[in-house]
Formats: sequence, structure tokens, C-alpha cells
Amino acid sequence: MFIQKHSLKLTLNNSLQRLKFKQFKQSYSINISTSTIDRVNITNEFLKLKNGMNISCDIYKMENQKNNNNNNINSILFMHGGGQTRSSWTKTAQRLVEIKKDISVYAVDLRGHGETDRAPANIYSIESFIEDFHNTLELIPSPKIVVGASLGGIIALLYEGNYKLKFSNSQSVNGLVLVDIAPKLESSGLQRIVGFMQSNPDGFESIEQAAEFVASYLPHRKKPTDFSGLAKNLRYSNGRFRWHWDPYFLEWAKTYVDQNSEMHYKMREAAKLVQCPCMLVRGSKSDLLTLESVKEFGDLVPHAKVVDVVDAHHMVAGDTNDAFTDSIIQFILEIDK
Repeated sequence: MFIQKHSLKLTLNNSLQRLKFKQFKQSYSINISTSTIDRVNITNEFLKLKNGMNISCDIYKMENQKNNNNNNINSILFMHGGGQTRSSWTKTAQRLVEIKKDISVYAVDLRGHGETDRAPANIYSIESFIEDFHNTLELIPSPKIVVGASLGGIIALLYEGNYKLKFSNSQSVNGLVLVDIAPKLESSGLQRIVGFMQSNPDGFESIEQAAEFVASYLPHRKKPTDFSGLAKNLRYSNGRFRWHWDPYFLEWAKTYVDQNSEMHYKMREAAKLVQCPCMLVRGSKSDLLTLESVKEFGDLVPHAKVVDVVDAHHMVAGDTNDAFTDSIIQFILEIDK
């Protein structure tokens, strides 16, 4: 494993001395050549899965996209973290297709999130998320890369490691990017996330009130003056603005936190079996993923590349989007060599 850290020296304990660090602080100088006829088309579709779920999916591709007639990466599937939506990836998805004009990007809402169906009988489980993931992969052209943040990364790691063997028509993944997620997670970080989601169960009087609450949860971010992005995460009913996720999902998420040690074991076993190119992108200020967790991941997946994004917290893409996107671009270029 090798960890990238740009122009930054770290003082590490003995167990981490052997790791080489380079950190992403600024964007690569990548030339983007677009014209008025080369525009990014964004369409929203509902993917009808074999298990009956309707998955809301934004598809990004160039207006005049040419067919990919070689073995290069053709598709990228983005899966958000718990409590987020497919819109978490908008900036990254647009920039990726502007630079890699022959790829298509698929960003989905997980079950119980955004516009995707709620779980039948209000029952959520990691197995049901994995089944959705498998059925979604069937609908996306290969070769393909999967990028999963937090919960999305857990789903992708468990599938690629061992769950895919349980499907008769297991799907091949040509690259796996985990965003601030690994087998060993800090319980305090998990509890902070769930605590945020549990707050204000009766919603907010206004979007501005919701924005104040988010700003208190993310004090490191500049408070936006445009609330259109936040509005995508809220639903208005009975005079109140409420979060988009299914309250029953939150019940399952609390159980997940309580079973952190059990999930740690499952993810460790899965990580040992990952064979495809793999990259872990960590926020340097993450309260969920420590350097010790990164070292453990490197021992489990020795061929993995690890990138530490300067000044990013757990929600890396939202905190430092340019540097995050650059790491994805470089990963694709390395696979396409």
C-alpha cells in the first residue's frame, strides 16, 4: 500500500513509519477542452431492479459522446453515504465527464434516501443494500469503477470482497474507490453522524432554520448563501421541512452503530478478498477514519493506493471537491494505462 501526501511531512508512530505519504492539496493542472457543442447532459432515470426496487439515478455523459471501443473504463457508479443523496456527487460527476469524454457517470440514491423507494415492510439490512447494489451493477456498462462514500463504500467493499460469490451472476468491478471508509471505524464518529440524523425529528420551520442547524454540525465549512443544494435534501409536508431519508432507515443505522465490532470483522474478511485495483480516499481531519485504521486497511489490501485529502473531514467530496475529483481522475488514468 502507498499513501499519497503532497508537500507535507508527518510525524508518525513506529507502526506507521513504513508508509509513504503524499497528500492532495491542490488540483492537478488538467486541461479541460469543451465547446458549446460539447456539453454535459444530465438525465434522471429510475432503474427498475429485479427485486422490485426503483432506484433514482442521475446519468452524466457528454452530449456528443463517442462509443468506447477499447478496454478503458466505460462507466463510474457513485454511491453516497448514509443520510446523503445522489446530488452529493454533482460537481465531481460533471468534471469527470468533461475530462474523460468517453465515460458515463451514474449517481444513485440508496434505498430509503432521496427519490428512491423506501424499503418494503420498512425493513433495512446490509444484505438488502448489497442486493440493490448487485442488481444496479447489472444495468451499468462495463468496464466500470465503483466509488462509495461511507455507507456506499461499506456496501461496495462487502460485495466485492465476498458477497458477490453468493450471486450466480456476480458482476465484475474493474476498480473500487472507498471514500473515508475502512473496516475499522471510530465509534465516536459514527455516533456523531447518527446523532445529527436523529436531531429535529419534527423537521424545521424553514430552509434557513435547517441551514443554521447544518452549519452548527459542519462549522469548518463556509455557510452558503444559496440554499438550493440543501433544499434537495429536504421534503416539505404539513408545514414543515423534513430530511429526505426514511425514519426507518435511521432505526437500522442506530443498530449498525451498536454492532460496530461485528461489522468490523465482516469488513476485514471482505477486504482480504479484494483483487481489483483499489483506492482509499481519506479526509485528513476525519473523525471516523484514523491513521491506525488506514494502516490496518493497508495490511488487508496491500495493493491498495491511499490518498489523504488536506483539510477534508468525513464528507470529503463536499469539503474539498477539486482535490477529491483529481484523485478519482488519476485513479482512472492509472487503470486505463
